[in-house]
Amino acid sequence: MSLPGSASGGPDPAGQTRAKLARVPGLAVAAAGTLLALVLFTGPLSSTPTLSRLLGADAAQQSWILSSTSLGLAVALIASGSLGDEWGRRRVFLLGTMLGTAGSLLCFAAAAVPPGAAAAIFIAGRVVQGLGAAAMISCSAALIAAGAADAVQRTKAMGVWGAAVSLGIALGPMLGAITSDAGIWYLAYAVMAVSGAALAIWGRLRLAESKAAEPRPVDWTGALLLAAALALILTGLTEGRRGWGQWGVLAALAAGGLLLLVFGWQQWRGKDPMLDLRIFRLPGLLGASVAAFAMGAGAITMMSYASVILLQDYGLPAVVAAMCLAVWAVVGIFASLLARRLPHGFDGPGRFAVGFLLCVIGFLPWAFLRFGAGLLLPVLGLVVAGAGTGLVNATLGREAVAHLAARQAGMGSGLNNTVRYLGSAIGVTVFGVLATAGLGARAATIGTSAAAVEGWDRAVWACLGVMLLAVLLVLCCGRAMRIAERAAAGTVR
Repeated sequence: MSLPGSASGGPDPAGQTRAKLARVPGLAVAAAGTLLALVLFTGPLSSTPTLSRLLGADAAQQSWILSSTSLGLAVALIASGSLGDEWGRRRVFLLGTMLGTAGSLLCFAAAAVPPGAAAAIFIAGRVVQGLGAAAMISCSAALIAAGAADAVQRTKAMGVWGAAVSLGIALGPMLGAITSDAGIWYLAYAVMAVSGAALAIWGRLRLAESKAAEPRPVDWTGALLLAAALALILTGLTEGRRGWGQWGVLAALAAGGLLLLVFGWQQWRGKDPMLDLRIFRLPGLLGASVAAFAMGAGAITMMSYASVILLQDYGLPAVVAAMCLAVWAVVGIFASLLARRLPHGFDGPGRFAVGFLLCVIGFLPWAFLRFGAGLLLPVLGLVVAGAGTGLVNATLGREAVAHLAARQAGMGSGLNNTVRYLGSAIGVTVFGVLATAGLGARAATIGTSAAAVEGWDRAVWACLGVMLLAVLLVLCCGRAMRIAERAAAGTVR
């Protein structure tokens, strides 16, 4: 008997689809957790210049305002996913909501501290928000995967999960813009704190516990090694904005790289590793990891700086800049939801390739911005880029867990999201370096506006290059995946 909506059955009627989605335990709570995590992540995007001024942040601290949540996310995503597999995904998800609430309260408290010290407290709060968001994102995807009855239901539910990602990206900057324009930026973090507390209560009432069928010891050594390595690398990249020749920057990058090698050796030799490196032999998972990194280093980085450009160089009000971001995000919501209606045979690598090509086409007008010119074409490009982003997000949610056993769902989700937000943290830093490299000297020669345009163009082309390279790599992984599937089918016969 064929499954409704499967390749062998007829099309799934809308009523049946809604019923199937309703039977995924905890889907609404898990999607809400993902939405809140992205609100925490994107909240300052439309108000970074205002926040930097009010908090007394210097240029490097402004980079930290953008990168700090990515640091918390990258450090904790794999660890929280693995802990969820072993301790219980519901338990770790709820812990994430409490950490997100604590981080939001810390950001809120920065409003009562004198400028300068306020920036440090705010950045610390953003890191804690990132730790909480890591637990919510990794465990929400794992909860959905564990609760889905089959691959078709999982694909449709992950479309809802991907839509929650895009909705969070839309709501975060809008919340930040409205409160910063009104002079009460700190109220946004009060709203985030209340939302986190409410989600914790809702999750405690509605979520069922889910964990790996074969419990393993928690790999604390691996978790600490990875956290320290990523923290040092991202710290070195962010602090490098002050000057790449500083001994502290070089030491952080070198120590982080060394610890990353030690982590890889420890995971390869360990009996119960937090991250089983053998999963990278799976072409489908490898392709998903490439796509996740490109989404962070390409699309998310682009949108992180697009709002700053609209605010600083075009002089748009924060709410208008946030609405431009919302165009991209809202289209992404609909694209994520519609992705579940694509043929089940349209595999992950193909979806990734189409999604990234749409992103490149949509972001291309941003490589030709000239300050003072109209924004109609770039905003229309965000519509196209939003469709690509939504398709990629929905596919990432599915591919992160589709190639692994159910007991490794948290590990797969954590890995996928770690790579995405590590890409974002690296992308935001490198973009800033490319956009401002030689700005002072060029400004003296050709003028400040022309020099800023040159830097912006250079950084945008780098983002587009990352996404085009991802298209080639995911298609190669897709080809390897199909060859492996044919070989396995021949072996079975």
